[in-house]
Amino acid sequence: MTIDWTQGDDWDTLYLGGEVVPGVATVSARAKDGRDQQKSRGSRGKRTRQDGSPGVAFKVTVEMLPGEADDFRERILPILYKRSVGGVGDPLSIAHPQAAIFGITAVTVGDIDSPPPKSGGTWRVSWDMDDWVPEPKEAKKPAAIPGPVTAPPGVQPPLTLQELAEENAFG
Repeated sequence: MTIDWTQGDDWDTLYLGGEVVPGVATVSARAKDGRDQQKSRGSRGKRTRQDGSPGVAFKVTVEMLPGEADDFRERILPILYKRSVGGVGDPLSIAHPQAAIFGITAVTVGDIDSPPPKSGGTWRVSWDMDDWVPEPKEAKKPAAIPGPVTAPPGVQPPLTLQELAEENAFG
C-alpha cells in the first residue's frame, strides 16, 4: 500500500497486519544508533564499537471513541497480543508515513499499555514496535581439510618416508 506522507489524514491512520486500526493513531519513530560503548575495568576512557544497524523502534498511541474501542478489541487486539512460546510474535505488515520514511514494511509488537478510559469517553492504547528483519541465514561451513590420500583398489599405495628410508638403507 502506498501512502502519501504529505497528506495530513494519512498521519492519523495506521494499517497494521492489513487492517485499518480504528481511532486516531500517533506513531513516533526512533532510529537506534547501533553503538556499543565499552569501558575496560580500570581504564579512564570508553571505546565505542559499531554493532551495525539495530533498526527502528516505534511507539504507537491510538485514541478511540467507545464504538471504535469495541472494534479495536474485536479485530486489532488479537493481532497485537498473541501469546508466543519461545520467541516474538509473527511479523505484521505496517503502512504509515512514519514507517515509510524509514523504509519499514514489517514490525513485531512489544509491550502494550492500556490505561483506563478518560472521563470524556475516549480510550487510549499504546504499544511498542520494532522493525522486523528475517533471521540471518546460517553461514556456510568451510570445506573440510582433505585427509590422507589413499590409493584406489588394486593399486599399490605410495611408500611412506619411513618405508622409503628402510628400503634404501645401506647395510
